[in-house]
Amino acid sequence: MQTIEYVFLGFLISKITGHMARRLNINDVTGYLATAILLGLTLGKGEYIRDLMLISNVAAIFVVFYAGVSSDLETIIENFKSSTMVSLLSVAFTMAFVLLAVTYIGFPLESAFIIALLLSNTATETVSMIIKGLPIHIRSILVSASFVDDLFMLFATSAYYTWYVTGNVSNVTLPILVSMALTILVFTLLSRRRGILKNMFIYMSRDIAFFTDIALLLLSLMLLVAYVSGVSPFIAAYLAGIFISGGIWIHDPMLRYRTRINDFTNILSTIIDGAFTPLFMLYVGLHITVSAINTLLFVLLLAIGLSVKTVVYFSFFKLRGEETFTSLVAGASMTGRGVLELTLLVKGFELGVVSLEIFNTVVAVALCTIIASIILVSLLSRRGFS
Repeated sequence: MQTIEYVFLGFLISKITGHMARRLNINDVTGYLATAILLGLTLGKGEYIRDLMLISNVAAIFVVFYAGVSSDLETIIENFKSSTMVSLLSVAFTMAFVLLAVTYIGFPLESAFIIALLLSNTATETVSMIIKGLPIHIRSILVSASFVDDLFMLFATSAYYTWYVTGNVSNVTLPILVSMALTILVFTLLSRRRGILKNMFIYMSRDIAFFTDIALLLLSLMLLVAYVSGVSPFIAAYLAGIFISGGIWIHDPMLRYRTRINDFTNILSTIIDGAFTPLFMLYVGLHITVSAINTLLFVLLLAIGLSVKTVVYFSFFKLRGEETFTSLVAGASMTGRGVLELTLLVKGFELGVVSLEIFNTVVAVALCTIIASIILVSLLSRRGFS
């Protein structure tokens, strides 16, 4: 079977399984990943990996870019203190428990650390889908906290990869400084210097074609800066997306920019869901070897991944005076991992930072946490707990 035949067979089955998953109120990413694993195990060939590598890298960049574009900065800023505090607490506790557990069963500290980083995050796309039954103020904090998770994991994982590959701390300094400078510049322009950007945002809002052109030009510019300076292209793509989403803050009585970004987000979502995510998952599936999954590591990571975030968020909302079962649903909704984690996992595997054993085990954990978080929230909601 030629690579192109494999790709379109994957598309066909992925869209069927994705649609079935959506009918069951499960994230369609679960269907895509399950299909990719099945095809990779039965029909996968080494040549497919080589042929799909470039496409998967492009897909990964657009997935991260979409995560930035779809960020609700107004909600994030409004809940910045609360969401940052609970996010960093959950990240710290998750990483601590993972580090202790993984090193205890004999893995080196370097491997334990990268696993801890990858599992410290929460899938924003899963959270957004399953928290609709919660009060608006809790939903706002959860979405904002998942944004903080994303930003932390992108920076920390990218810096660690650079250090691990080069073996020199000094080689990490420039990319970190440039990343921080770009982040500060983006948020400063959006929060305190919006007048400078007003004309550009107004120009973008003329029609959807103008908006798309400027958005992709900005993405390309940020990626070029990243590649020249050694910054992770994922950080650059994410910041480009955030910059574009910040245009909704400009004075726009006719709401043209808000309309354009909604249209652009819908178009981008359709392309990513229809093409990029299935393609990326097919690439992930080609690396899967079931026999490489470490059963003990899988059980430990799954237990930590489901319990720690639930307890931290449950405790946080209980201390704020929320109902017990509402707090429990909020905690359970933050246990799923998703596409962003898999994107960074694949990058680590390509760089040789992540071993075959860790790669397969973390993929299995990510898939199970997505399904488990949705089932947990669904069961609790059906019993009237939310």
